[in-house]
Amino acid sequence: MKLSEIRKVLKDKSSKKAKKSIKKFIPTAKKYHGDKTEVINKILKSIKEPDSKLIEKLWENGFLEEQLLASKILGKFCLK
Repeated sequence: MKLSEIRKVLKDKSSKKAKKSIKKFIPTAKKYHGDKTEVINKILKSIKEPDSKLIEKLWENGFLEEQLLASKILGKFCLK
């Protein structure tokens, strides 16, 4: 899955309710889309091989969900 596709999914699936939850439980988060963890996990399942450039781009952007996804990708492939 490409970075542009990931960002489109995150933007399309975001919700006001999730944004409120993030603001409440992670008040230090500056940038976030407002996605539930299930959306991130669904994206993770579609990624079949590690891509270090994708992981770097996800992390550097600074969005909470993108950084969480980058961490999950690392965890998924580092355990193999």
